[in-house]
Amino acid sequence: LHAHELEAATAVLEKMVKSSSVKPDFTAFAMVINGHSQCGTTDTALQLLEEMISNGISPNDTLLQTVLSSCAVLPMEAYKVFDVLAKLIGHGLQPTGITFWYLIKALVLTRSHDA
Repeated sequence: LHAHELEAATAVLEKMVKSSSVKPDFTAFAMVINGHSQCGTTDTALQLLEEMISNGISPNDTLLQTVLSSCAVLPMEAYKVFDVLAKLIGHGLQPTGITFWYLIKALVLTRSHDA
């Protein structure tokens, strides 16, 4: 996935949100959120998740875990990782073993970055 492709996909999603005739569904939001998560653009993934929820579309645990996984792509400060986790729990994430796996992976990356 290239940055320009992800930007284009995000722009299409935003046009759909603003459109009066075509509204994005769960799958449209999930695909773009997943792209941002894979690239480690956590802030954008969270913003899109919140936009999805404000449009009346509920995320599932898999999508919430996907956003958390973005914290393990690029180094983040530890407090930001925990902030993302808290926001996701606020949106309904039920922590599982996978949740803690992503949390540990993100924190290890943070530790490596700080060294």
